[in-house]
Parts: sequence; C-alpha cells; structure tokens
Amino acid sequence: MGRNREAPPTVRGGREGALIVAALIVGVAVLSGAYLVKGTVDKALERLDALSASVAETRQAVQNLAQAQARAAAPRQAGPDPARRYTINTTDAPAMGAADARIKLVAFSDFQ
Repeated sequence: MGRNREAPPTVRGGREGALIVAALIVGVAVLSGAYLVKGTVDKALERLDALSASVAETRQAVQNLAQAQARAAAPRQAGPDPARRYTINTTDAPAMGAADARIKLVAFSDFQ
C-alpha cells in the first residue's frame, strides 16, 4: 500500500494533457473538413459529368439538324453540271486562234 503509483500521462501533467487534447481536436477537425471537401468535390464531378453528357447530346442534335437542313435546302441544280466535262461540236462555229489548239474555250451567250 505504501507504493507510489504514477498517474496516467494526461492526468500527470496539465500542459501535456492539454496539448494532446488540442492535437486530437485539430486532427478531427482536419479529417471532418477533408470529408466535407471530398463530398463537395464528388458532387461537383457528378454534375460536371452530367453537364458534359448533356453538351455531347446537344452537339449531336445540332449536327443532325444541320445535316437535315442541308439536305432539305440543297436545291436541285437546273441546267448543266459545272463539275462535268462536256464535248461540244465546234466544226462550223466561228473561232479565233489555231484550229488545232489543245484547249478550246467555248462561250455561250443569249442576246435578248
């Protein structure tokens, strides 16, 4: 019974115990703050993913609409196709230059 027992560290020194309690409080505050920040970031990323998907759907819809309008608005061209090469008989037509030229330019006009 005459033994002198030591008190636990938190009870033995008042200052040391206060530092340990303060460190625990700060640690818990940091962890809870990190948890809140993580939750906020996760929600923001979910919203960003949803927004990205919505933008992709809108872009596809706009492209489909533009293609449909281009098909509907493209009028059928009347007259000769400007991308096609035509053979024209110029045997009796008035001409300038050499008769055996490799390239001949033919001009059509309507004087009315």
